Amino acid sequence: MNNNKNTFYNSTNTFYEQEYSTKTKKSASEQLSENFGRIVDNLPNKIPSDIRLHLQKVYSTAALCLLCSLFGIFFRGIFNFNAFLHKFVTFLIFCLFIGLGFCSYKQNLEIKRFYGLLMLSWLIGIKFWSFFEFFGFEYPGHIEFNFFFGALIVYASFALSVIHSESIQCLHLCATFLSTLFSFLLTFFVAPNFIYPTILWSVLTTNALFVIYDTQMITEKRQQKDTDYIWHTAMLFVDFLSVFGYILLSLKEKIGYFNNLRHDKLKLN
Repeated sequence: MNNNKNTFYNSTNTFYEQEYSTKTKKSASEQLSENFGRIVDNLPNKIPSDIRLHLQKVYSTAALCLLCSLFGIFFRGIFNFNAFLHKFVTFLIFCLFIGLGFCSYKQNLEIKRFYGLLMLSWLIGIKFWSFFEFFGFEYPGHIEFNFFFGALIVYASFALSVIHSESIQCLHLCATFLSTLFSFLLTFFVAPNFIYPTILWSVLTTNALFVIYDTQMITEKRQQKDTDYIWHTAMLFVDFLSVFGYILLSLKEKIGYFNNLRHDKLKLN
């Protein structure tokens, strides 16, 4: 009798498990539509105050990192570095980046990691000067002004959208709108004539969208009680560096375009 009861219970549990598994199994399109619907439903949600404070802390720290990189660029422009110093700076960058990633977030290590992040930003600024030398700009002062002005616009667009957004919807829409508008404005001034500048600006816009993605990922991590704003800043700082690199490429295209026009005018004269 007990064996019959056990057999009945086992068969019943197996039936319910199979029915539950068939209900939970969904196609890829259904899962995609469900995830998209969840994102749309969460858009009107208000950003909690603790998450907003965390994002403000991350972006303010990123602003300090960008200033340190700026000082590093000017420092490298004043002093000449030999091959050994370049390799040593690269070694320090890798060591600091690995150290920030592997060191757990603790209250007693916060100040040390913060200064380590600023030192990393300064060293990256020193290495970033190599981009100016690699592109061989004829008028470096003019290019530097345009580069830093464009970098300021990009960072201000994202920082203002994060600081003043009351909901996730505003955060996404403001950052997307400002970055896309910035890209179209610069494309208008560059006046591209071939497919390469179009691809360049498409990649620049994509990198700007990656900043939005990482901002959202930082928000999700903060919801999971991850308060390591220093590592979050390092992630965001790398995204901004990629955006600034493509700004340099666009400026290179602009200078080459105007140099060709000047050369053609000299030929006509």
